[in-house]
Amino acid sequence: MINIKKLDVTETVFQRINHRGEYQVIAVDRLFKYCEKINHYEVRLEVTQAKAADIKRLRNIEPHRLTRLRQEDLRVPLLLIEDFGEIDMIDGHHRYIRKFLTGVLFARAYQVMPVIWKQYLVKGVPAKTAEQILATGSGIR
Repeated sequence: MINIKKLDVTETVFQRINHRGEYQVIAVDRLFKYCEKINHYEVRLEVTQAKAADIKRLRNIEPHRLTRLRQEDLRVPLLLIEDFGEIDMIDGHHRYIRKFLTGVLFARAYQVMPVIWKQYLVKGVPAKTAEQILATGSGIR
């Protein structure tokens, strides 16, 4: 686990309520860098209308971030975690939506097992509800 006080203010984190109803914060930038460093295996994720609709419904997809994505940004793998038999996307929501809108059929993704990603949980963050998480954005305009 990583103490919130050890994170730089520019580091990206992902907030979620897991399948058991627990609030979690994951240090996404650090986990992604780790995956790159060890050359973590990639999976091929199908880009579907149903998944794009779920992402739009469950995540705060900011239109200004969609339009700002460059072609090279779309080559960056998504970040998925396995948790209790479920697969959750913790980074790449905007890239996924942009891929869907431009007709891309598959996306590259790192799929990370709990033994790895749980080392990147952030402690010391006050818990939030699902509604509070959904109301947050990147803060970047």
